[in-house]
Amino acid sequence: METQITHLAREAFQCALFAAMPILAVTILAGVILNAIQVVTSIQDAGFSSAPKLILAAFVGVLTLPWMLRQFSQLLKTAIHLASQ
Repeated sequence: METQITHLAREAFQCALFAAMPILAVTILAGVILNAIQVVTSIQDAGFSSAPKLILAAFVGVLTLPWMLRQFSQLLKTAIHLASQ
């Protein structure tokens, strides 16, 4: 039983990591680009970097939502299968 719980916990962690990866990657890339623009232009406004990153994160979240839901539903099927044994 404990190996099944360990397996399920590992699968859940992996699923959460893979689901967050597209949003994190786009946000990090946007942060690097926006910070480079801020350094070149000497703009010190916090909203200049925060607003575009939030918008991009929401946009990528909406685009990848069907894929994320498929990943989480597969995890749920695995959990139900392990619980029924």
